[in-house]
Amino acid sequence: MQPTDTSPATNGATQHMHTNGDHGNHHEPPLSAPSRLIPPDPLTSRYSRQLLLPPLHGLAGQRLLSSSRVLLVGLGGLGCPAALYLAAAGVGTLGFVDADVVEESNLHRQILHAEDRVGMLKVESAREGVRAVNSAVEVRCWGERVGGRRVVEILEGGGGGDGRRDGEAEGKGRWDLVLDCSDNPATRYAVSDAAVLVGVPVVSGAAQRGEGQLMVLNWRWGEEKGGQKRGPCYRCVFPRPPDPEMVKGCSEIGVLGTAVGVVGVLMAQEAIKLLVNGGRVVDGGGREGKGEMLLFNAFGGGLKGMWRGVGLRGRRETCVSCGVEEVVRKSGGKKITRDEVLSGILDYETFCGKVEDVRVLRPDERVTAKQFLEVSHGQERVIDVREDIEIELGSRLPGTVNIPFSKIMRDAEEAFQGVEWQDEAETGKGDEKVYFVCHRGNDSQIAARRLKELDEQLGRKRGWIGDVQGGFLAMERLQSGSH
Repeated sequence: MQPTDTSPATNGATQHMHTNGDHGNHHEPPLSAPSRLIPPDPLTSRYSRQLLLPPLHGLAGQRLLSSSRVLLVGLGGLGCPAALYLAAAGVGTLGFVDADVVEESNLHRQILHAEDRVGMLKVESAREGVRAVNSAVEVRCWGERVGGRRVVEILEGGGGGDGRRDGEAEGKGRWDLVLDCSDNPATRYAVSDAAVLVGVPVVSGAAQRGEGQLMVLNWRWGEEKGGQKRGPCYRCVFPRPPDPEMVKGCSEIGVLGTAVGVVGVLMAQEAIKLLVNGGRVVDGGGREGKGEMLLFNAFGGGLKGMWRGVGLRGRRETCVSCGVEEVVRKSGGKKITRDEVLSGILDYETFCGKVEDVRVLRPDERVTAKQFLEVSHGQERVIDVREDIEIELGSRLPGTVNIPFSKIMRDAEEAFQGVEWQDEAETGKGDEKVYFVCHRGNDSQIAARRLKELDEQLGRKRGWIGDVQGGFLAMERLQSGSH
């Protein structure tokens, strides 16, 4: 049988061997024809996967993203993933506003920062992180704390700093959208008021522990006489700020990195949809969408139980920020004006309230962290009133007795029964000193006062009962050399 080659290269035809060396080395010249192909847009190479999605409107939508300017207030657990995905999606210009520096405790959730950038301003660290992902993105930075006036100035294209190109005139670089990634009510109200005045949509997010929320505010949804119709602002949803005593930071109650990351990524997602749809909220079919607050709980019980949506009403006509002036006036209110915001008359910190340090003990019943650390401990008793989890995660003092503050508040007599107090007969004078210490110097004062009251009831005598001002925070700062 004759061997045959059935490989795809020959389609089953028998190979022919050239016996003439000239024939074997001969190569046909390449065909030359005039080029009639128009090369694809350069954007298609990098962004081809998202260009395939009809709701993003193909190349037209990508060009909108490339020409868009998005301001992010806060470069923490929300701002980092949001900035990262906006840069990856090809948003042309990102603005970063944050006064803080990168700390080691940020790194488990603030994914734009890195170990070698600890101590760097977050805005600068985020700039480096973004450029590593997409060097074509332009980044402007403001390393400062902002109120309503500064947000208005920045949103309108001013604001100084490195937020403007060399030679670029004020007002020529207005922002299309702002992401409120801040971590306190005062900034949220300031950002919202500024956005209303400038006419910019807001994507607002918040997260603590394993919980988060997301909503789009002040979006454009049609035209009306005298201007555009817009969705509700932050004041429409939350007319009054929360009780300042209820506002706790991540350093106090903790935060799950993945939970805050989920909200940050969804903020970027909503921003992209707003940018390609002209600042309007639309559904997948291009129809006008409705306002909604998305609630997320990582520990909500099952995958389905993690998510919940709450419908938002439209703008409140009585809202002092975005409402109807005549209606606001008739209801006894007064609309916030541009002049009030720009003059700094509005004090957002005062409006939201400040948590005052507890003042229960007299000055002579308190010692500074420095005085306490210099004490030659002998006839002293040190009681740490932090909860078990706080002690596990924080600094400790040797030789202390731990009585959780919650236990003291529940039943002080029972809580103090387990302590081996020095007997008055042992000291001869009843001069035992008792120092209470907690995280920041508030709970320790209350605990010290409880022991004083209990001693009075039981007729016990001690030399001194008091606490350490500033608690472990003050001692840690003292020993690290920071102030």
